[in-house]
Amino acid sequence: MTKQVSNFKFYVFAFILSISAIAVSCNTQSSNREPEKCGGCYGKGSALYTCYICSGSGIENGHTCSKCKGDKMVYDKVCKVCGGDGIQYN
Repeated sequence: MTKQVSNFKFYVFAFILSISAIAVSCNTQSSNREPEKCGGCYGKGSALYTCYICSGSGIENGHTCSKCKGDKMVYDKVCKVCGGDGIQYN
């Protein structure tokens, strides 16, 4: 029974040591990476698309488009580059 307890303690110690090494590694890697504005959405968190209401004309039924407000483009879908955060890490 003593040998089993000793083996168990060794495996628990090895597991904790492994987890500690992973945590230190993750912290080291993330601290070296600087956040910057996403190049895919320019920090907006969503990608820029041609307005689907006015088809990029800026006018809807003779008036300024209600979706794009005349800008012809809309930030509508979550950016695939940053996942909607608006930032990237180098």
